[in-house]
Amino acid sequence: MNVAVPARLFVMLLCALAAVAVGVRRPASAPIPDAVAPGLRATPPAPGTTIPDVVERVTPAVVSIFTSRSAPASSSPVDPLGLFGVSAKNELGLGSGVIARSDGIIVTNHHVVDAGAELRVVLADRREFRARVIGRDPQTDIAVLRIDAEGLPTIPFGDSGQLRVGETVLAIGNSFGIGQTVSCGILTAKGRANVGIVDDEDFLQTDAAVNPGNSGGPLLNLSGEVIGINTAIATRSGGFQGIGFAIPSRLVSEIVELLLREGRVSRGQLGVVVQDLTPALARAFSAPEPGVIITELPEKGAARDAGLRRGDILLKLDGAPVESTAALRHRAAMRGGGAKVRLDVWRDHKILQFAVRLQELHDPTAAVSSEEEAKSGEPFGPGGITVAAVPRDLLHRAGFSDEDGGVMVTTLPAAASFAGLRRGDVIVEVRGKTVRKADDFREAVARSPDPVLLRVRRPEGSVYVSIPKGSE
Repeated sequence: MNVAVPARLFVMLLCALAAVAVGVRRPASAPIPDAVAPGLRATPPAPGTTIPDVVERVTPAVVSIFTSRSAPASSSPVDPLGLFGVSAKNELGLGSGVIARSDGIIVTNHHVVDAGAELRVVLADRREFRARVIGRDPQTDIAVLRIDAEGLPTIPFGDSGQLRVGETVLAIGNSFGIGQTVSCGILTAKGRANVGIVDDEDFLQTDAAVNPGNSGGPLLNLSGEVIGINTAIATRSGGFQGIGFAIPSRLVSEIVELLLREGRVSRGQLGVVVQDLTPALARAFSAPEPGVIITELPEKGAARDAGLRRGDILLKLDGAPVESTAALRHRAAMRGGGAKVRLDVWRDHKILQFAVRLQELHDPTAAVSSEEEAKSGEPFGPGGITVAAVPRDLLHRAGFSDEDGGVMVTTLPAAASFAGLRRGDVIVEVRGKTVRKADDFREAVARSPDPVLLRVRRPEGSVYVSIPKGSE
């Protein structure tokens, strides 16, 4: 997935395909026992500590992650268009991960495991385990896995908030699938946002070499602490060009704790559209800096009900300065839906205070419980698509009535993904037959000829997707 960023660079996620690795282009509950980060800290390196000392200590807790999935076979000279039904092959994806708890909890990237039907973890001592996903968060590209093992080596999480640009850092991962590889560089920037990789961005930037296969592996300081999880690079060539991005450990720790406790991340939002307050705008509004300007807010919503207006400048959230739109979005998200926040607002040359209860920012697929998924799931095609009833509140927010119905795709095999189906799509027709519930879907798929033609609804409109039935 290549995303354009300034200066004609491209962002490339670092999950590799093992079979063709070098050619890859896709770049307040009770506390948890043995928590991943019981209190982040910045530990200075011990006097005389060398890079080899750090590497020797941490590498046993860095793992390789392999995902297997069905994929269309590549074309051949005798059948370049696949007209003779060449069968699908098994494709291997490759990433890295960090053992965060001794009882088998592993932290990696969401994009490493997103399309994997089967997950296999290989430890540094070459032991292999099957892994299962116990939580993932696409908005930050974090996933948490578990393997059935005890007494594993771990790496402590340090405090990325205390890092200084210019510090020496290490990146470790299974680059290109050739084996565990260590690279060294410095921290070249902090707080990188609006890169276009995920929704919630606050990246560390490094020139330590990271390559396909490094996704999910650790970025470490010289105290041997995880200060980031490597996730992507900015590149014009498809290879590493000196700019790598890592998710900071503070954010990783917050997300991992929520995934371990809740299985999902509940995000809050103000429900307003904002833009950064530039020096020119600050002069025009005679406003102090930093801050963000409200440019739009809905007719009905918590922000308007609290008294906010278009043109208001948000200066502080719960007493802390709002430095950018990305910072506001992240801090509101981490407070969670339903939380009450205090805003300092500049209006008419004075500062006013408002209390606003945050709305919940919904991930449509997260609204479907695993129990609903199990009850209404329908295997279909290689590996099986799983569907569930569309939650009524999501239908209503999208402007549809209960009669519109449909079933939501909650999981899907690679073959369906390659055909164009997405997780979160709402299937409304199977070959012209209306689908309002899971039973309708089962019956229509059973009676449909091959391939199955689906009409699916998305926020931007309806599209048709054609998927081979494949093997059950």
